[in-house]
Amino acid sequence: MPSPPSSAPASSRYPTAGHDPVSPDPATRRRMNNIFSHLPALAQTWNRQGDRELAADGLTTRQWMLLHVVADLASRPPSLSTAAERMGTSHQNVKQLALRLQENDLVALRTDPRDRRTIRLEITGPGQALLETRAQRDREFIGRRFTPLSSDEIEQFCDLLLRLLRHAADTAPD
Repeated sequence: MPSPPSSAPASSRYPTAGHDPVSPDPATRRRMNNIFSHLPALAQTWNRQGDRELAADGLTTRQWMLLHVVADLASRPPSLSTAAERMGTSHQNVKQLALRLQENDLVALRTDPRDRRTIRLEITGPGQALLETRAQRDREFIGRRFTPLSSDEIEQFCDLLLRLLRHAADTAPD
């Protein structure tokens, strides 16, 4: 999950690493364009592959992601808004995903007793059991996506991706 935005100006938090981010040299511009166009394509490809992998269990990749968010935050069940923020999607999208998971008894939607406007998501016994049953297959599936990269490259990619996510949050239009 991206870190919250800092109060320092974005220009001071994200050094340009020796290039002008607006008018870089042609090779850097091509690489930036490639990343900008290929990253969503990679995400869509992985999403389709995940949907195929999860179909036997009646899940989509997005439902699986929400199930993991709910399980990860089980000690303080997340609100729909918290889950949406963690997944980088809308409250309405998470509610639709959660309703599908609830139909399959994998999560429960509960009204927060302290704030009746807030709906919290709780993982159910069958939801937890499904994650436990799938754990090894999920590790193998995700691992296969990263076989072209070394451990150091995976670490660097993760660091760079999180930096870009923080920057995107900091520079989002109001």
